[in-house]
Amino acid sequence: MTIGASESIVDGLKSTIAQMLSNTSYGVRPTAIYANPVLLYLIDREMKSEFNVVLNTKPIEGGLTVKTLSTQAGDIPLILEWTLPERLHKLEQRVESHEQGVQRLKGLGGAFGALLTLVHLAIAWLGARH
Repeated sequence: MTIGASESIVDGLKSTIAQMLSNTSYGVRPTAIYANPVLLYLIDREMKSEFNVVLNTKPIEGGLTVKTLSTQAGDIPLILEWTLPERLHKLEQRVESHEQGVQRLKGLGGAFGALLTLVHLAIAWLGARH
């Protein structure tokens, strides 16, 4: 996404999010806008000077409170990118751990189904012999 020097940053972000939501090729749900501190400052300044709006705040993971931008997708958190690496790594680890647990359960379910099928086959075979 590129926004010209004389264009509204907020309008550009909101327009991009609206276009993402209207795309019927895939379901999209924007969850946050990650940006450097200068861009977040410019968004905040533009909202105050152009629209006389003070951005709302919202608590997020890790006990941080961030400002939000109201869009067609709801209030989207504005998150500083320099806070992400460690938190994203921890989140990725949690997601990976959860995924491993789900895969184990799927494997156990498949093994139980195979065992149950073998028991039914053995019962049917033994019943046919007598």
